[in-house]
Amino acid sequence: MDKLLKNKFINNVFKNKKNKCWEWKGYLDKDGYGQFYPKTGNPKRAHRFSYELFIGKIPQGMFVCHKCDNPSCVNPKHLWVGSSADNVRDMVNKKRKPRIISFDDYLIVKKMYKTNNYTQHKLASIFNVGKSTINNVLNDNYNYK
Repeated sequence: MDKLLKNKFINNVFKNKKNKCWEWKGYLDKDGYGQFYPKTGNPKRAHRFSYELFIGKIPQGMFVCHKCDNPSCVNPKHLWVGSSADNVRDMVNKKRKPRIISFDDYLIVKKMYKTNNYTQHKLASIFNVGKSTINNVLNDNYNYK
């Protein structure tokens, strides 16, 4: 790994002595996950970048989960790799619930998007969900509640 890139990453970390989390000081997305912008290429989730930087390659299709349940944490000692099922099981065990969109909101999202006045990013902000949820709603790939 490029030393300058590693330093750029570390310079965006605050090491919290109380909870031992390495909290991301850079940009956080709507769900609180850090975004790291390497020199080239697309931005990467900071916790995934940290895992690869300090531990190793993430197997294809796998998630990098947090033992500490802090999405802004990039401490490699707090990170573990799991499947989608592992990630959901972890969420249930920690009594977290995913943000969901009701049927009424589902219809409103689709209507608002059709007006061309709302981007997916703006809709995600309004409905307090991730952009991928909005994308799934718009592509009829969402199982509303």
